[in-house]
Amino acid sequence: MRARRLPDHGLPVQQLFPHPRGKKEPQAGPLRHIVHKLLRAIHSVLKNRRPYAGPGTDYREIMARRNAPRWIRMTKEYNIEYTATGRAATRLV
Repeated sequence: MRARRLPDHGLPVQQLFPHPRGKKEPQAGPLRHIVHKLLRAIHSVLKNRRPYAGPGTDYREIMARRNAPRWIRMTKEYNIEYTATGRAATRLV
């Protein structure tokens, strides 16, 4: 007995035989979001004909404000005192 041949419709196999649970698309990774943000910045520069100016956010201040309580707690835990010159000195108990 000869095998039956499928007609050639000129379509990709994925369209001829769709996935039973619907279309499966790959998830967008973090790189896609970064590229999109860069393209938005480039578009803004080209559109406004001005050099790029960052958002003006002081990330060091945000980091210090967020971590300061932990830093203070750790200095107390390890008996570290700061002198007037700014140098750390450990106090032996």
